[in-house]
Amino acid sequence: MVYKKYQLGFLIRVILLTLSLALLMYLIVIEKQYLRSIYLIIIIIYLIWSIYAYISKITRDFYTFISALANEEYSIQFADEKSSENLKILYHLYNTTATRFQKIKYERDLQHVFLEEILNQIEVGIIAFDKNEKVQLINKAYKEIFRCKKPLSLSELSPNIYNIIKEIKPENRKLVYHSVEGEKLILSAHSTSFVIKEKSMTLVYFHNIKSEMDEQELESWQKLFSVLTHEIMNSVTPISSLSSSLNTKLKKDIAENGIAEPKTLDMLSEGLDAVANRTKGLLSFTESFRKLSKVPKPKIAEIELEKLFDRIRTLFSSTFQTNQILFSYTIAPGTSIIYADPQQIEQVFINLVQNGIDALNNKANGEIAIKTSKTFDVKTEISITDNGMGISDEAIEKVFIPFFTTKEKGSGIGLSLSRQIARMHGGTIEVSSKLGEGTTLTVKI
Repeated sequence: MVYKKYQLGFLIRVILLTLSLALLMYLIVIEKQYLRSIYLIIIIIYLIWSIYAYISKITRDFYTFISALANEEYSIQFADEKSSENLKILYHLYNTTATRFQKIKYERDLQHVFLEEILNQIEVGIIAFDKNEKVQLINKAYKEIFRCKKPLSLSELSPNIYNIIKEIKPENRKLVYHSVEGEKLILSAHSTSFVIKEKSMTLVYFHNIKSEMDEQELESWQKLFSVLTHEIMNSVTPISSLSSSLNTKLKKDIAENGIAEPKTLDMLSEGLDAVANRTKGLLSFTESFRKLSKVPKPKIAEIELEKLFDRIRTLFSSTFQTNQILFSYTIAPGTSIIYADPQQIEQVFINLVQNGIDALNNKANGEIAIKTSKTFDVKTEISITDNGMGISDEAIEKVFIPFFTTKEKGSGIGLSLSRQIARMHGGTIEVSSKLGEGTTLTVKI
């Protein structure tokens, strides 16, 4: 319809121009009316200019419209108030087409933003790259897991991460143990390949399952503790009671009747004393089990870290003074308050500071420093650092195992209990150490 009207307008102008030229020839050649010919020439010039302007405007507007579409500038609109009827219809068609393209682009961008937001909300790290190892996509979780920015290619990754990605075979799962800034991660890695628009792509997923593994480990320990506590308590209690009664009766009989030789009775008495002492040790052992297996559910409340650290300082003031230990704490902005069970968290820091005191082992110029900071996932990170003897690589792998201890009189439950409490608060405790330089225990809440 628009095209036909455009043709008609152009045809009318051409016909008028043709007739004007014919009339001009007639007036000049036949009638010799030169004055009238001048007026007609002016009309012909106007018609030529009119045809040029008509074609030029249509062409210019069409070029503008096509250029806007090519550059995805769909907000372009043609004003048609002062235009001819033909151009009004054409401009309306342009504007309608641009509006539709704009709507399509908006929906496409919305889908892209929606997909991007979904990828950034999931806790699985994702990286996609082509056959030339050029990175096409990377989500927020990946950057948080590996503490990195978006690389342009796989070659920009650290050699360790690069090797991990290249070792993962498509459609196969792999358990990866990785360490980032001293934090140990357990990653479930999976890879898949696909082709999109004749372009081969590889997608690699990384899911940090350390929390789930820790939770499973904790649950296993708790079940073990529950069974052992029940069985040991049932066995030890009557033994302790019986041995104590026999020992009392035997000593009474010896004093009253002298029923056996003193040497024999002394040996028997010593043996029963040993049984009693051993059963007391077993009872103490099961009490340690009880502490680990029956940690109550945290009662969350607001805790001011400055007041908490001041209480710790007061509690250990005598020990700090006796052993000449310098105790200090630094609270970073935005980390002055945490939400946790006050009693449980205080017990955690008592255990960790005591651990630092033991590690110093009367060392001259001993120091214990507490520092707070915010982590990448907006948790509060509290580190307790001592400049003691440090922990060997072999021992550091076992420090959180219940009843493992390097101390002569240690129970081996302090760090285990502290880590269990941290996990019940949705956090964790990590340890890093250099033999001969010191140890840092980091609590994340």
